[in-house]
Amino acid sequence: MCHSECISLSCGSGSIPRRKRVKISYDIIQKLAFGVEYIEAQETRVIFSRFSKDERHALNYGMDKSFATAGVRLEFETDSRYLRVAVCTEKANPERRNFYSFDVCVNGQLIGQIKNFDADPLFPYPEYPLSDREQTFFLGIGAKKICIYFPWSVQGMIREIEVDDGASVVPVVKKRKILMYGDSITQGYDAGKSSASYASKLTDQLDADGINKGIGGSIFLPALATVKGNISSPDLVTVAYGTNEWRGSEYQPFKERCESFFENLVKNYPNTPVVVISPIWRADCAENHKLGDFSTVADVLHKVSAGYRQLHFIDGIDFVPKDTAFFRDGYLHPNDEGFEKFADALIKNIQKLL
Repeated sequence: MCHSECISLSCGSGSIPRRKRVKISYDIIQKLAFGVEYIEAQETRVIFSRFSKDERHALNYGMDKSFATAGVRLEFETDSRYLRVAVCTEKANPERRNFYSFDVCVNGQLIGQIKNFDADPLFPYPEYPLSDREQTFFLGIGAKKICIYFPWSVQGMIREIEVDDGASVVPVVKKRKILMYGDSITQGYDAGKSSASYASKLTDQLDADGINKGIGGSIFLPALATVKGNISSPDLVTVAYGTNEWRGSEYQPFKERCESFFENLVKNYPNTPVVVISPIWRADCAENHKLGDFSTVADVLHKVSAGYRQLHFIDGIDFVPKDTAFFRDGYLHPNDEGFEKFADALIKNIQKLL
């Protein structure tokens, strides 16, 4: 996955015109995949997982959402003029958030999507079809870098990928490795483009192999922080929980879960900087709950972070403008514009640490 090697794909006949295309094999797809703990080839599709099996055993919530392919991507360089992508999907979200996109970018620019919606999704969301789809993209002439971003909302799988016969396919090498823990906003709710979530943008900006551990509705799960996956020595870990605790937890249990999570995380990654992000603004944050007012969450995270040298607290309350126009559901989950604000603010803060 991390080795840069030029692979030339050919159907074996020099007389076949260049407009013919050949499939990228499973062995090569493995080398192009990022944001994954494991990949599995089945008879008609390739499955990508961002959680290991041990991590799933540690979850006491969100097992179904762990199969969503948030943060998974295929990245490579090629001189192919065309790219055919055939996909299939399965439901991995019980909350009717089944709109999805596979975003195809060339040299960092979005050129097209495979998606199951036409109009911009509006809350409350209807049911969206999860049928097999495929599309052929014109990539242009010459060498270029391709990135295919997988859906955050459903389990996205590859049936086939084809490039021009004789085209080169070169795996890319990433500068960093990062882990991103969090709830629905880390997973990507409610980005219209899979490339638009803050986690995707952070991964892009840091030129990283980033594994997204976000699960919608999740809280601090200390058991999850005990399990190490593929990235045994990450360059950075981000943690963004708390908004769900504020609505459903009491102060002391929240504080204890928070402390246990970071204790376990630091044991696993004693030399890795950990960025602790407090929740962004939400439209109902003026309310009071058993935990206290909304600022209590940030206060606890700040105090717990102060007890560890490698934990760096960042207050996220102002990352997204306090305006419901930046939230697709009108109060909690950012739209693409909201995520852009979030990512810009977070990246500026993180760059100071690197």
